[in-house]
Amino acid sequence: MREGDIILGLFYSDENNLIYDEIKESTNLSEEMKEEIKTLSLKFMGPLFMATASEKEKMWRIELIESSLSLFQDKSFDADIMQSFFIMNSLKKTSRGITLLSGIIGSPYAEDVKVFYDKLDKYIHPSINQGKLVTESIFGGVFNWDNYIRHKLEQGLEFLNFSIGTSRKMYWEESQTYYCVAVLERISEKGSNITNLYTFAENSELRKEMLNYIPSYYFLSILPDYYEKLILNTLKIFHKISIFPNIRVINLKNNGQGLLYLEEFLLENDIKKSIGLVLVPISGDSFITEKIPFYRKKLRMTLDRNKKLEEQLFDLNADIEHKKWSTKTDQDLENIKNLLDKEE
Repeated sequence: MREGDIILGLFYSDENNLIYDEIKESTNLSEEMKEEIKTLSLKFMGPLFMATASEKEKMWRIELIESSLSLFQDKSFDADIMQSFFIMNSLKKTSRGITLLSGIIGSPYAEDVKVFYDKLDKYIHPSINQGKLVTESIFGGVFNWDNYIRHKLEQGLEFLNFSIGTSRKMYWEESQTYYCVAVLERISEKGSNITNLYTFAENSELRKEMLNYIPSYYFLSILPDYYEKLILNTLKIFHKISIFPNIRVINLKNNGQGLLYLEEFLLENDIKKSIGLVLVPISGDSFITEKIPFYRKKLRMTLDRNKKLEEQLFDLNADIEHKKWSTKTDQDLENIKNLLDKEE
């Protein structure tokens, strides 16, 4: 593995909402890069705070974001040997409040994300919280929290680094069936980004019912673009300028409920077109549900056909209407908030 092809970061927030971070990168960083890195933890954990700080009965949290990495076609310099970039968030409720641990990993391999998430959520995060209680009880008033947390984050990074290159496996989630709630179309051309949302009609009972299964239509419509831009900026900070990110999966959880966002993209003539599906695991005769491979296949077919997306919505979910909800302006986003997210 070539030097400089790994990016690792851990960000921890305690009950006081203070953020502690540790970044591991295998090349020397310039002073400018170090300054920019100082803001990464806030940017990555910002939407996570927004989700957890929303209504108490809707404690949605972003659990996983996975992005593939592709080479720019018009670059002549040496290629950066990286294939995947993903973000993992672990939330723990303790007697002292909520703690959050967020990890970012850029790797030259198509990693088995579950291996990393289990280490983050089931080992690193609990060991930080439990170790703090034990160490505080031993040292009392002389306990140095800053030194402790930074040491634990360094240990955590080494633990994650040890698993780089883990082969992917098939998990039971692949056999779960999902119902398509919304479709996102994202088009990027010469620095211009357009996102359009398609979902149920404003006066549809389905539109209202699905609010029980999602954070909000507004939140979902801005999430993929936010994180894709953030990953791109992060790659630039680490001077990975020959590659660009493509969101593949976003996984959200809420007290036992789950939501899955799948996306595929097509690049033609420097125009990148992405189509994403918002999926929820609903059971019942009134909903037509399918497995992940089915939706992946439909996404590829939808992108490869020479047809407008509106003409293909029927294949994804016949109940989704052709009306396009833009997210380009503040007023567009207000319309989604006020019209699609209303519960009455």
